[in-house]
Amino acid sequence: MGKQLVICEKPDQARTYAAVLGSPKRQNGYVEVGNFVFTWAIGHLFRLCDPGEVNEAWAGPWDIEKLPMLPDRISRKVGDSVKSQWAVVKKLLKSSDVSEVVNGCDAGREGELIFRECYEESGCKKPVKRLWVSDYTPEAVRKAFDSLKDGAAFQGLADAARSRAEADWLIGMNLSRLFTLKADEKISVGRVQIPTLGLLVQREQDITNFKARDFWRVTIEFQDKGFATWHKPTEFKETRIFSEDDARGVVIRSRKGDVGKVMSSEGKEGKTNAPLCYDLGSLQMDMNKRHGLTAEQTLKLAQALYEKHKLLTYPRTDCQFLSSELFADLHGHLDAIMDFLPEESQAARERMATEGLKGFRVVNDKRITDHHAIIPTKKAPILAELTEDERRVYETVSRRFCAAFMPPATFMNSVAWIEVGGERFKAEGKVFLDRGWINAEPWRIAIDKPMPALTEGQEVRIAKVQMPMDKTKPPKRFSEADLLKAMITAGKDVEDEDLSKIMRETKGLGTSATRAEIIETLIRRQYAERKAKALLPTAKGRAAFGLIFKLCPQVTNPVMTGEWEHALERMENGTLKRAVFASELHKFISGVVDVVKSSNEAYSGPRTAKKECLALGKCPICGGKVVSMPKSYSCENWNREGNKCPFTIWKLFRGQTLKESHAKALLTKGKIRNPMTFKAKESGKKYKAYVILQKDGSTGVEFANRR
Repeated sequence: MGKQLVICEKPDQARTYAAVLGSPKRQNGYVEVGNFVFTWAIGHLFRLCDPGEVNEAWAGPWDIEKLPMLPDRISRKVGDSVKSQWAVVKKLLKSSDVSEVVNGCDAGREGELIFRECYEESGCKKPVKRLWVSDYTPEAVRKAFDSLKDGAAFQGLADAARSRAEADWLIGMNLSRLFTLKADEKISVGRVQIPTLGLLVQREQDITNFKARDFWRVTIEFQDKGFATWHKPTEFKETRIFSEDDARGVVIRSRKGDVGKVMSSEGKEGKTNAPLCYDLGSLQMDMNKRHGLTAEQTLKLAQALYEKHKLLTYPRTDCQFLSSELFADLHGHLDAIMDFLPEESQAARERMATEGLKGFRVVNDKRITDHHAIIPTKKAPILAELTEDERRVYETVSRRFCAAFMPPATFMNSVAWIEVGGERFKAEGKVFLDRGWINAEPWRIAIDKPMPALTEGQEVRIAKVQMPMDKTKPPKRFSEADLLKAMITAGKDVEDEDLSKIMRETKGLGTSATRAEIIETLIRRQYAERKAKALLPTAKGRAAFGLIFKLCPQVTNPVMTGEWEHALERMENGTLKRAVFASELHKFISGVVDVVKSSNEAYSGPRTAKKECLALGKCPICGGKVVSMPKSYSCENWNREGNKCPFTIWKLFRGQTLKESHAKALLTKGKIRNPMTFKAKESGKKYKAYVILQKDGSTGVEFANRR
């Protein structure tokens, strides 16, 4: 029997797995233990090619007439910095010693794509198994290796991952170029990025347009220092009075009699059930609210607690539930935190024993997705090894884990309606009977607010009648926690029931694993900024969103992103073909391009100061200056109105990097002085050649042995 090759997502992951199975022997780019060979990618070894690499017609300076760019297939290319590791992976995949390949990358879309890229680009046809790991403890890793899954069962996940990556490429390459050329200003368009920016822009507009209004509330103080608040008839829900004269009228009528009559009084026992365990989004929100951590910081801390310390289960989950199979094994997880949280873990353990499997809403097999909720592993923590923020995250997750299995918080709610001078006032009180799960999260507000004992028909003496004034307040700017919540709930209030259901099922904009990066991308691209604890759009962000909203409102709508995410989920489940998704996406992009091309709308925001570029030489086509650009040496007239110059020397030419000195030589002498080494595409053989500038302005080669 041949060896099993396990391809992991990163080196640490491979070494962790190998160490669990035995004493690994290190090699160059891989490790061996028993019948297993463990190698690794370094994240994505491959990237989707740039448009000019996919189709030569799309090369050169950006041109609106080249849009849309809709290839039948987007080829991949190995990254320059990881070529040596790809050579190791490829060699092992082709090795005759290997009879079976195991996908050991992270259990999710991205991990599936990283593995498939390696497997497909190598041309490997060997059978595939899937390792599905939720935590890095030795027990969990061994269990996962004992129950490897059939790789074919994850074809839908691979299709969804590939389609998501290609959709982002198509949107980015087409719409970013389209709006950048339309605005003559760099504008980045992303399917999740722009609707998220829209949340910030809309909130800022609501704040700007807000007009404060004065209002009054009338309150009475009665015997035993009890308080009651006036409620507006006839529904008796509104307490604000927007006219000072009306408020004074209520006060005058209430002061006519010194006595009020209790119309009704009742006490009801209520309860607040224990919360669900954390998914990444809810953890990020709480860590931002309580400790000011950004979503990205919380993700990195949770990832370190998962990978490095092995104290938390898989963090990039959007599930808050646990399976019935895992429930039977949870005592080991509680044992790990017994010394850390003795009272809370014991309370959870006792209730598990009395309630059993069906006593907890957090245990629900139907709600489990790729991964269960984030919980502590069976490994006991050594707190001294954790940073302060790592400890905060670990403690927060551990306390929530205990809370999910503790009794509900119970309380007595008291409500009395008192009539005074023909006006109705409501008195309320709340007294906790058992704080239950709140004891595990002591930062929760659980303060007793007792109400004096009142009975129906009782008369109460009025001590004071007051009418304090207040003002309506504008909406608050989003904190990071608020924005995360808005992203998760985006689109759920649409009137169309089918669309609303889709948005609820897909959990709004982005995923737990991507929302933090979306926020950081908006800041990095200067579309949003942090001010103290608030997030707000910049002038550039508002202008870019405004232009996109006018010309392509669908891209700004969270529902469109939700529909795409729903389509990807259907792909995962095998109910939607990749080709159908791609066809619809191509139609959408073509329609947007047509609309924008024919529009006269203009960009009205701030402009980036143009950097003065030093000329490298004279353009052989139009005589303009040739300047250095991010990926090429191009004529400065590449974007000239009416007569665009196509001259370009690509910095990456046949696998070799052309420097500024090379570009100058080509422009002045038509040839680089020293030959370069290239590799033939089909045969792979190396050859030496001079890089030359041809008569039509294109870059070519002249073989070194020619005289």
